[in-house]
Amino acid sequence: MSDRTAYIISILLHLAVFLYLTINLRAHYKYHQGVYITMAIPQQQPAPKQETPPPAPEEPEPPKPQKIEKKPPKLTEDTISQLREKLKSTPTKAPTAKPTLKPTATPRPTPPPTPKSTATPRPTPPRPTPTPELPRIPLSQIQQPVTASPNTSPASTDTYTTQIFGDPNAPHDFSGYAMILNKQLYRAWLQPTIRPPEYRDYITVVSFTVYQDGRVSNIQLEESSGWPAMDQSVLDAVQRASPLERLPMTYTAASVKVVVPFIMPKKTY
Repeated sequence: MSDRTAYIISILLHLAVFLYLTINLRAHYKYHQGVYITMAIPQQQPAPKQETPPPAPEEPEPPKPQKIEKKPPKLTEDTISQLREKLKSTPTKAPTAKPTLKPTATPRPTPPPTPKSTATPRPTPPRPTPTPELPRIPLSQIQQPVTASPNTSPASTDTYTTQIFGDPNAPHDFSGYAMILNKQLYRAWLQPTIRPPEYRDYITVVSFTVYQDGRVSNIQLEESSGWPAMDQSVLDAVQRASPLERLPMTYTAASVKVVVPFIMPKKTY
């Protein structure tokens, strides 16, 4: 049974039930002056049998369409020969290869030219005059100070020893005092940590004035080593060691002039 026939049968059944209920209600209830009065229904009254409606006739199925197969006509030998001649006469085109597009590199933006700074050139400092090569002197010889006599001029520093020049009117032996000054100055000297420009001995001679209480003044560079770092370290050592040892009590003058050589042999670096 198809869906359509089932749907029609269900509608008919609903209509039959609805008619049955309306007929029974009208049979058992009586309308009197606008009021429905109920009627007694006998208990043994059999319920009417529901009449099943006759089944709807089945609709005939539509005929299925028949496929008609068409057979291709048979080719004769003449038509086959004609087709072969046409295929030979028509030239076959060779497939043309599609050109491959090469990726074009995007040009990078060129940065704008930086304007040249029109700064005034700095004056080049004068180069220090190279000092002549000095003979190598052991450090043990420097630590033994030699005291000059009062009449000796300060220019005689070629021996590279610690010299003390006092007042000629107050002669005194400064050998012990020179040894004390030499130890104090070398203890305060911090040698350069950078490598010198040349592999050789570097000697810096410095002079200064010592007063009775040990104060130091008039620090001057008597002879440069040719290496600015070495010269500056010597000047800083004299400043760092000040005040030095007091002058001897037996020396009656107010001050003395001291000339000290600082030597950095090439074996030490």
